This record gives sequence, structure tokens and C-alpha cells, in this order.
Amino acid sequence: MTDTRLSIRLDLTGGDRIGPGKIALLEAIRTTGSITAAARHLGMSYRRAWMLVDQINGALREPAVGTKQGGRHGGGTILTPTGDLLIELYHTIEELTRTSARQEFHAIAKLVRQGERARRGGKLKQRCLWHPLYLYSRFPLFQGFAHARLPNERTLRARCSSCFEESQAP
Repeated sequence: MTDTRLSIRLDLTGGDRIGPGKIALLEAIRTTGSITAAARHLGMSYRRAWMLVDQINGALREPAVGTKQGGRHGGGTILTPTGDLLIELYHTIEELTRTSARQEFHAIAKLVRQGERARRGGKLKQRCLWHPLYLYSRFPLFQGFAHARLPNERTLRARCSSCFEESQAP
């Protein structure tokens, strides 16, 4: 298909939201059997994962995630039938949308510039980590902080003269 991807977020009646991140968390919990392991697998903190599970459970009539009693191998976290159904319905909505809008995705792909080269309007050149344009393009947080310490002219010349020369071009 195209490089254009679809991301769906469901805005529920009560103001809660369920999107790809929460669905990925539910799938990780189903796979690992633990909120801790699921959080680790997704690269988030346990607290963040637990808060997301709490939001999901609070948004639904029946909880999507439950606990199983400890025993010989200890307890754990399980997905309830509601959680399994939620994942299945979410992926069904994604797939139906993706297949019904296939032609539109191709049309959008024809309108979009290809890659990072098109954004700069010239030949793509590997930038060093010291280059301000690299920092701004890779780390949007730098744009919001006036006090962010960006390299000065001397540092740029010392670290990467080719990037510095290119950045001075009109």
C-alpha cells in the first residue's frame, strides 16, 4: 500500500478516549499477563500504565482488565472478555476504515512530498547532532524553550564545518 498510516481514536460519550496506545497496552497485558511487564515492553512507567488501565476500566461498563488470584505461580493481570472484545472491535474498525478508504490513501500519497529531502527542498544530507536544524526537526521540545542551550557558531564550526556552511546558505 502506501506509507500513509491510519490512526484511530475513539471519543467515547463520557469524554473518555481509546486510541492505539491504550489498545497496545491491553494487547501487551494479554501477552505478558502483567501490567509491569506490559509497561516495560511498551517503554512506559508502571504508574503510567496503571493509570491508563484505570482510565479504560472507568470508561467501560465492565472492566477490561482484571486480576487473577495468586497461587503456586503468583497472581497476575488478565484481560476480561470485555477487554478482548474491545481490542477486537477496535481492530475491526481500523480494518474497515483502511479497506474502505484505500483509494483515498493512494490519492493522499500522491499529494505528499516524499521523505525528509522534500521538506528541506534540496538534497538530503546527513546532519550531525550539533546542527540546530537537526535539533529542531528531531526534538520539537527545543522549539518551545527559549532557554534551550543550542550550539553557538564556534561550536558548530568546530564540530561540523560542512553542516555549518550548509546552514548559512540562503
